[in-house]
This record gives sequence, C-alpha cells and structure tokens, in this order.
Amino acid sequence: MKKGLCVFLMLLSSVSYAAAKWGSADLFSIRSFTTQTENYVMVRNFSNPEACSNPNMMVILRDDSSNWKMLHADLLAALMADKKVRLRVNGCYKGAHPIIDGVEIFR
Repeated sequence: MKKGLCVFLMLLSSVSYAAAKWGSADLFSIRSFTTQTENYVMVRNFSNPEACSNPNMMVILRDDSSNWKMLHADLLAALMADKKVRLRVNGCYKGAHPIIDGVEIFR
C-alpha cells in the first residue's frame, strides 16, 4: 500500500511539474490599478511558453483569494531589489498577455 501511494505521488508531482510553463524574464515595471481586475507586469526577454501575442506585458489577475497579493508583493520586491525572476504562466489574458500564476526569485 505504501509503495503504491509513493508511486502515485511521484507520478502526480511529475504531471503537475510538466504542466507548469516557466520562463525567465527581466522585470521592467509594474502597473497597479484600483478599479481593474488585473495588474500589468512589464518584462523584457520573456521566453513566452504560452505563445501569447504580447508577451512583454503580462498580467496578474485579481481573485477572491489573497494569492494575487502574494504574487504582486513578490514581483514588487524583486523589481525593487533588481533580482532575476522566473515566471510561471497559465494561458493568455484576452489572447495577448501571459497570465502569471507563479514566481521564482533568484540572484
């Protein structure tokens, strides 16, 4: 039973890792609005794994959770500290802008 559970968890983690679409980017600016449902993140040199038509203008979509606040805070800290980032994206907003749903900050 334990062996089967371990194999299942390993397969599950490899599937979720394969589904994640990460790309490196140079942060340029962040645009925040009080009346919109999205915040824009301007980047350079994004690898664009989702093949969106405007990959240098990415979005963080606001939702009912506090997850978007965490992404926004992480990106703002990275921008202010001039750190490199890798961004995980999930689809294209309005067919054009990659939707950020994960952030990795490194030196």
